[in-house]
Amino acid sequence: MIFNKLVEKYLNENLLNNLQFVNTNDLNVQQYNDLQQLLDDANNHPEFAEGNYVKGTDKDKQRIVALVDDIVVGFMTPRYQPESGYWRSGAIYVDPLHQGKGYASTMLQKFFSTPNHLPARVWIASNNISSQRAFSSAGFVKGKQRNLSDSPNDQGHDWIKE
Repeated sequence: MIFNKLVEKYLNENLLNNLQFVNTNDLNVQQYNDLQQLLDDANNHPEFAEGNYVKGTDKDKQRIVALVDDIVVGFMTPRYQPESGYWRSGAIYVDPLHQGKGYASTMLQKFFSTPNHLPARVWIASNNISSQRAFSSAGFVKGKQRNLSDSPNDQGHDWIKE
């Protein structure tokens, strides 16, 4: 059992080393089609069901696509909000087949490690533990509580990285 965990850790670390980011314009046809399928999957995900976060506006078309060995594993739609002076991650999504390998955390760490992409702020629901872990590992700290409505899914905190 311990041996299996060590092998899994080794494989995941090597996959993270192979993780690269490209803009949507740099994808080949197959990768672009895979991204479109992933966008459809993400758009139907309960986390994004309330809004038009994934496919909607022209701002959302500015994506960073995560590739491992030329396979699309996820994406992020970072945005700068001039009215608040903060960057935010926008929609961040990892293919369910590739979740739990640290890709979301690595995407966040790489993007928000650049001083040009700071300060950053994102709102995370209190019941979204996986996002809290990913943002925490990327250096974000839990800020003030901000509830979007009385619904339990709308209870949460701002997370900030300066």
